[in-house]
Amino acid sequence: MLWIAGLFGIALLVGRYVDGQGSGFGSSFGPFAVMRAEPFPANDTVRWLSTRPPGTTLANFTVIAPHTGPRYYFVELSAEGTHQPVVQFCLWRGMSVSLRLQLGEYRLRYAEGSSWYGSERLFGGNGQIFEADHPLALFTMRNGVMGRVVYLHHVIGGNLPVHHTARF
Repeated sequence: MLWIAGLFGIALLVGRYVDGQGSGFGSSFGPFAVMRAEPFPANDTVRWLSTRPPGTTLANFTVIAPHTGPRYYFVELSAEGTHQPVVQFCLWRGMSVSLRLQLGEYRLRYAEGSSWYGSERLFGGNGQIFEADHPLALFTMRNGVMGRVVYLHHVIGGNLPVHHTARF
């Protein structure tokens, strides 16, 4: 029994030494770390990261996840000019999220996967991250406001070309 306690103590010290944060066995960088999946937030959980000035013209923006493939999607829109994140939201397979966004150009990035490890790690090593090749524009026309509907399933020759990226 004493030798088990000794092994646990060594593991705790090694974990503190390796990650430099003193968090030991439960450390996210220690050699004995285990990434634990968390429950994915509810579909259409939206987190606004910037505020809109009052009286701003808004456009409809909808994202639709495919009915097949990964279980979950984490989507972020950033302002094209400043690269500042504007909104993040969670999307389940086969579901959609609709927002009202300020007119302008946005960069779309999304991660997809089946096991969620939180907003820092996203879907871990089993997920994939994509970024749209071109910004998405929301603008006014003579007859009204031009919104967007984005389908996240990959279509050869589709109108939303994306590429893999390593960072979110």
